[in-house]
Amino acid sequence: MLSPLVLLLLLLLERAWGDGCPPLPASRTCSCSLKTRGLDLSCDSASRQDLAASIQAIALTRQLVWYLKFRNVQLGSLDRSLLGDLRVNHFIALNCSITSIEDDSLEGMATDLESLDLGQNRLERVPSAAFEGLVNLASLNLNYNHLEVLHAEAFRGLISLLRLSLFGNRIRAVDELAFEGVGGNLTQLNLGDNRLGSVPARPLEKLAVLQRLQLHENKIAQLQEGEFQVLSSCKSLDKMHFK
Repeated sequence: MLSPLVLLLLLLLERAWGDGCPPLPASRTCSCSLKTRGLDLSCDSASRQDLAASIQAIALTRQLVWYLKFRNVQLGSLDRSLLGDLRVNHFIALNCSITSIEDDSLEGMATDLESLDLGQNRLERVPSAAFEGLVNLASLNLNYNHLEVLHAEAFRGLISLLRLSLFGNRIRAVDELAFEGVGGNLTQLNLGDNRLGSVPARPLEKLAVLQRLQLHENKIAQLQEGEFQVLSSCKSLDKMHFK
């Protein structure tokens, strides 16, 4: 919670700064630069307090953040109290120990967010409710998390999604309805380096325009009847190493 004095200073900054970066915490774990398409806010090894103060300072300028980048920050849970109503085009949170994402945490950036990279975290389940309102999201990266099962409608509401990468998880099962509600735009899917014992043909059948499928480094011993047709519909299929 920010102190009244800090809030007062931030309100004064809102009036003083138009386009451009406002002053950020003195620790310098966060940096801001002005790009052609908006602000670029990058925080590396920042404390949660510095992170919150930096985000609040940016939010008060009411400017669009082109890139919001967190690296090596111990977040645990990602929640609305941290991100607020910050408008963001591209959000990256790498190696931030994220175990959960609250349902309303991304609401502030829902209509602006185009890409989301949550690689190298600790998610055990796709946070479907938090993702559902991201109607303009084109790219989602969940590489190197702890996902084991893709549940039904895991990506519900992501109607603009073009690219989905789930490389390096522990996925062993994909529900038949896992991709229900994704929309008809998904062209690239990376399921490489997981624990799949067979090609998830039934879920993949629903991806009508899928062009590139990556299934390498799984535990697929051989193709079963019906899987050839699904795979042959893809224009690009990365080599699978049968065991």
